[in-house]
Amino acid sequence: MDSNKSSNYFDKALTRAKENIKILEDSLHRQSGDLEKTLQQNEKLREENKRLKEEIRNLHGTPDWVKPNKTEDARRSAKKLGAKKGHRAHPRKMPGHVDCEVTPMRSMASFPRFLSGW
Repeated sequence: MDSNKSSNYFDKALTRAKENIKILEDSLHRQSGDLEKTLQQNEKLREENKRLKEEIRNLHGTPDWVKPNKTEDARRSAKKLGAKKGHRAHPRKMPGHVDCEVTPMRSMASFPRFLSGW
C-alpha cells in the first residue's frame, strides 16, 4: 500500500512538473517572439534616426567657420616638442631684478584665526 501511495505522489508531482514545463515553454516562446519584434523595431528606429540626421545635415550644412578635424597623419607629422637631438640646450637666463620679496615659510601656529576655528 505504501508503494502505491508513493507511486501516486510521484505521478502527481511528475504531472505538475510537466504542466509547469509546458507553461514555461509557452512563456519562453511568447517572450522570444516579443524579443524578435523589439529587435526589428530597434533596427527600424536606428535606420530612421540615421536618415533624419542625414536630412538635418543636408538642410543646414556645415557653417563656413567650421574646420575639419586633423587626420591621424597630420597629428603625427606635427612638430615634436622639446630640444632636437644633437643640439645645444637653451636654458633661460636669470632675470636681473625680481619684483616680489621672498618671505620665509610660516607655521600654522602663527595664524591664531585658523587655530581657533574662526
